[in-house]
Amino acid sequence: MQLILVTGATGFLGRELCSWLSSSGFKVRAVIRSETLGFSDNIESVIIPDINSTTDWTEALVGVDCVIHCAAISSASSRATPRQARQMHELNVLGTKRLVEEAAKKAVRRFIFISSIKVNGSGTSRNSGFTENDPPAPVDSYGLSKWAAECAIREVECSGGIEVVILRPPLVYGEGAKGNLNKLTKLIRLGIPLPFKSIVNERSILSLDNAMDIILRCINSKSVAGETLLIADRVPITTPHLLRQLANDAARPLILFAVPAWVLRVVAFMFGKTEEIERLMDSLVINSSKLETLLGSESKRLKAARIGGR
Repeated sequence: MQLILVTGATGFLGRELCSWLSSSGFKVRAVIRSETLGFSDNIESVIIPDINSTTDWTEALVGVDCVIHCAAISSASSRATPRQARQMHELNVLGTKRLVEEAAKKAVRRFIFISSIKVNGSGTSRNSGFTENDPPAPVDSYGLSKWAAECAIREVECSGGIEVVILRPPLVYGEGAKGNLNKLTKLIRLGIPLPFKSIVNERSILSLDNAMDIILRCINSKSVAGETLLIADRVPITTPHLLRQLANDAARPLILFAVPAWVLRVVAFMFGKTEEIERLMDSLVINSSKLETLLGSESKRLKAARIGGR
């Protein structure tokens, strides 16, 4: 039975991943920060208080076949403070480099890194999508830290001894999702009319189920070894479509009305919400055809799942 080490195991993605791995017949070792964040008896836990350039991974990596590195620090805003930028660099870059170096020394077979589509950039046009061939163009501290981490991982890979798979997802949705999806769900539950009826855009997102399926396939698939893959649901959606899905999940009526885009941008600027509005109005399309070719299966189409939580 293969032993999988999962970092960021108490996060939205990591906790679900541990459960999926366990139910799929893998032995799971979850990296947690304290005993109060433990798991069920069938999932082993190892306490790592901090992930940084000096973390001792000796105990955590014993007998491990594959590491899935989900742990990261992000920021709700692209304008990270100097302190936030330093924290991102320490965990996202130096901590990742330390982990992959130690994993290689311990003869771990494969290292799967959960990066971010922000390495590619912040947006696309509606008629084109990001691909693996596009040059990295991160625009914020988080995207820059993920790109630097990818580079550090590749350096270790080049020295031999470990297989690497890098995955760049967009926004992941599912029950328990936080951030902007949670905020939108709260507004819908309150019955607040939303001024996004006339927005015509395309956003690639990724269901939690699809994310789990892709990651699990990447553990043993020989075809993805050494690859960087952009992952997303096959069909991008518009913001109004997303809001209708959230309302359906929350069992609440959705009240949409139309406001010109320039008005939304002006109002957002006045209230310091430019980034939030841009994410709802702009397009970000991902072409995940390489993933489908390598894994030999198509991603599921977007379905009416619980994307806003309960």
